[in-house]
Amino acid sequence: MEIARQTAGGQHRIAGATRPRSALIDVGKGLGILLVVLGHNPWFGDHLPWLDELIGTFRLPLFFFLAGVTFPAGRGVAETARRRADALLKPYAVVVLAYALTHAGRPDITVESTLLALVYATGFTLVWVPMWFLPHLWLISVGAAAYLRWLSPWLRSAGARAAVLAVMAAAGAAVIRRFHNPVDDAACMHHVRFSADLLACGLPFSADVALLSGFFFLAGHHLKSGVWRFKLTPWRLAMAALVFTTLWFGFHQTLNFNFRSYGHGLITPVQALAAIYLVLALCQAMARWEWLRRLLAHAGRSSLFILMFHSPVQSKVLGWLLRWHLPGALSMVLAFAAAVGASIALWELVRRQPVLSRLLLPSPHASPPPSWGARTQP
Repeated sequence: MEIARQTAGGQHRIAGATRPRSALIDVGKGLGILLVVLGHNPWFGDHLPWLDELIGTFRLPLFFFLAGVTFPAGRGVAETARRRADALLKPYAVVVLAYALTHAGRPDITVESTLLALVYATGFTLVWVPMWFLPHLWLISVGAAAYLRWLSPWLRSAGARAAVLAVMAAAGAAVIRRFHNPVDDAACMHHVRFSADLLACGLPFSADVALLSGFFFLAGHHLKSGVWRFKLTPWRLAMAALVFTTLWFGFHQTLNFNFRSYGHGLITPVQALAAIYLVLALCQAMARWEWLRRLLAHAGRSSLFILMFHSPVQSKVLGWLLRWHLPGALSMVLAFAAAVGASIALWELVRRQPVLSRLLLPSPHASPPPSWGARTQP
């Protein structure tokens, strides 16, 4: 039986384990995935658009940032590609194929549409859109391994690393604007066939977003020592709050990687980093309540399944509840809870079934997905 023992600095060490666990990161990952589910709730987006936009400024940047914090340095590019493929691409492919087999009667589910979802793997080629995150995370993990192996050794100062990240942010903002988004071009909403039009909406594995997501991923990796030893100070909290509120109310910069929507090349990442600091401060406060820490940590550990399965559950439950004329806010909360609860229940079931576990979870030799359970300390 595993026994968690709390140590100084808010970390928990599992008896018999060699890796410490950070309560802050556990809570951050759990809170992050819950915000993703909330952001995909139709009622929430329709009735609280200002709050949805505000959360959207840091929701995915937080995920990529924490993925970078837990990303292990020193691993080769080929090994990273293999391990991350087992942890990310394998469950992605299994779910896409399973969906195609169980919905074979639908006119939009064909061999071509399934192959498109497997090899192009973007939000506009998927029925369950949030799954685009898995192949994209594999891509930037491999890219990060290449960066750390071949470029990072030449960047001997924090200033040099910051300069490289600034170039990535500026270049990424320029690249993403060259692609269409479904708000302006309805053809980018859902593709079911291979065509040249795909390239107008985005590149395979959302590679056109990689410079921007990679910016937050590498920022998290370079700042991981500070995150693991996170210590809230009033002046930093005040500065982060001032920066975020000034930029948000002054410029109102939003981002949506899946929609290829991104604000100013400099203001948007600074705004997101300030928000990430505020979220980490909130997570540190939340981690002081044992029951809340355990709840969010459990959501964080099962967030691969929450990410894959929350969207259809939430949409169906919300539609059913609204047909019963329940209050919208109550329907939203119940649908949110059902999506999270059903996904966690499925995760618990799969991890206890050897065959399903081999299909949907990382093999014993492979590292877990970087945002879902890696416990490495610098």
